[in-house]
Amino acid sequence: MTLDEQKKFLETLIYAFSLKDYYSYTHSDSVSALSTYIGKELGLSDTQLDVLHWGSLVHDIGKIALPLEVLIKPGKLSTEEVALLKRHVLLGYNIMTRIDWIYPLDIITIQHHERLDGSGYPYGLNHNDIILESQIIAVADIVDAMSTDRPYRAALSNDITMEYLHENAGITLHEDACNIAIKVLSTHRQ
Repeated sequence: MTLDEQKKFLETLIYAFSLKDYYSYTHSDSVSALSTYIGKELGLSDTQLDVLHWGSLVHDIGKIALPLEVLIKPGKLSTEEVALLKRHVLLGYNIMTRIDWIYPLDIITIQHHERLDGSGYPYGLNHNDIILESQIIAVADIVDAMSTDRPYRAALSNDITMEYLHENAGITLHEDACNIAIKVLSTHRQ
């Protein structure tokens, strides 16, 4: 399958995902915009920016296999529900490995919750074991998750999100990506 054919297939897959969980779809779209912006600021190549764009759009694709009641549950999730939700990275990887992608989309889906210090999941990878695109998407994912309304809580302020990024820059999250996201958030004060 050519790259153009793969992109057309991804558009169909993403559309199907949006029909199940529109919130996750809009979240992925926002993560894509911020990831791509961060990538541009880091001076990444056009190919890397394209990987960021598509990888961001499918980073949560594994949620398509989870019960909607868990995805949109208001209030705190139980321990079992959190464990189930964390499976989305493995489910996404399993979905994405069904095709031999030109881009490392399968790796992005399984790594976007890994952290530089090894505290992430599912494997506790650290630093150079996590591809750059996954590190950037992790920052954009956190920014959008914190700064938008979720079923279980209202959006947090940009100041709280910036503080979190500042505290984790270079420790659990890509330092330069955090600094760029902080600059973006500081220009959009709530």
